[in-house]
Amino acid sequence: MSMKVVEADLANIVSKEDLANRVYAMTESWRALGVDQSAIGPILRFMEVHADWDFGAPGQLVHFVEQFLGKSYEEELTASVRRSPTAHTLWMLNRIVNGEQDRNRRAQLVELMAQVASMPGVNLAVADEARAFVVSQKQKN
Repeated sequence: MSMKVVEADLANIVSKEDLANRVYAMTESWRALGVDQSAIGPILRFMEVHADWDFGAPGQLVHFVEQFLGKSYEEELTASVRRSPTAHTLWMLNRIVNGEQDRNRRAQLVELMAQVASMPGVNLAVADEARAFVVSQKQKN
């Protein structure tokens, strides 16, 4: 049920401006309805399709999905980055890396960023961002 509500709400967004006007009310409605982590996938796919949209820094959609940290959010996000990396989902991945305490898991996530930088067909700006995140994360070690 919750996934269908989220998919329907996102399908009704027709422009970047519409997103900016509606996202807060949408996410508040989802919280009131008890929408669960099944919404993560549809939200990330929406971000993939609209890769050139500004979702905020981090934005309401990111705040919404981050509440499911430890409840499949990381797995869904890494799948999205492997499938169709965007500047925003890569930035979201970097936020996870910044908070990751397990050195092995952190290294795996940084390696995923490095893979994005050399993915065939990846947007040049996304590849550049991935390289910058990798350099930044390696300097923190």
